[in-house]
Amino acid sequence: MGGAWRKSLGTLMSLGFIERDYARQEVAIAPAALSAIPSSVGVFVLTGARPRRLLERMDDPNDPDASVAAAVDTWVLHLRTAVDATGHAAGPTTVYVECETADNGVVQAGLSALGVTLQGDVGTHLLEGLPSLRQLLVTGTQLTLSPGREPRLRAMNAGGVWVWAPRNDDRARGLYCYPIRGRRSFAWRTEPDGALVAVDADAGEWLARLNRGQSTLLAYDPLGKKLVVRGGLQPPALLHRALCLRTGLPAYMMTSGGLGAYRWVYENVDNVAAERTADLLGQTLQYTHRTMRTAS
Repeated sequence: MGGAWRKSLGTLMSLGFIERDYARQEVAIAPAALSAIPSSVGVFVLTGARPRRLLERMDDPNDPDASVAAAVDTWVLHLRTAVDATGHAAGPTTVYVECETADNGVVQAGLSALGVTLQGDVGTHLLEGLPSLRQLLVTGTQLTLSPGREPRLRAMNAGGVWVWAPRNDDRARGLYCYPIRGRRSFAWRTEPDGALVAVDADAGEWLARLNRGQSTLLAYDPLGKKLVVRGGLQPPALLHRALCLRTGLPAYMMTSGGLGAYRWVYENVDNVAAERTADLLGQTLQYTHRTMRTAS
């Protein structure tokens, strides 16, 4: 049960419904907005706050507000619920809004009356603006002291499994975890006795893989426009969100189709976005046309 709520929060964050403040341990609902779906014309996904009354008004051509009623006549709502391998919902129902771009003024007036912001291609803009792992180490917060007294180094054991190995100090290069009063802090040592830079857990995991020479963890199917992340890793949170917002659906798990073990699959990813993702993570993109099948 403990893992279930964390997974649910992660899904809601990746789809732009909520924002989480880790420092304050708070969660806030994001404002309602329409984000454009890349490679589409006039198709948007509704993110943020979605009270039932908002959805009812967006589908009511007889809304008492004339601007809303006029806008409803220009768009069509499409609902889709993604399911996992067990047949259960993988996330909240996705609401797509398809509208005529020629009626953009009418659409904006209706959305304004509803309190919904019309945004551009948020996923692409976010992807373009994110720093790479290399840049994170240059611009990140350098720590003058170790965050904790019990450092644990991320390392691969003899069986090829990644573990947290207790260490007497954190002077060696690598990713460290510091348990502090029931919470964990992470930092990356750039070189032996070099700078110690604060990082989040996901970014640190990718740095650890690169440190082991693992630079082919991304596979790309240009025909299906699918990006596959192997090795049981999730991209850092904002990159994960940027990729999920390309469809408005959660990333999902697939079984191996000759590509080796992998975990996350993202759809509607064009070549530019795939190469950009690989560059951000320091990976060499592996192109494939092989068929992939859903996990059972």
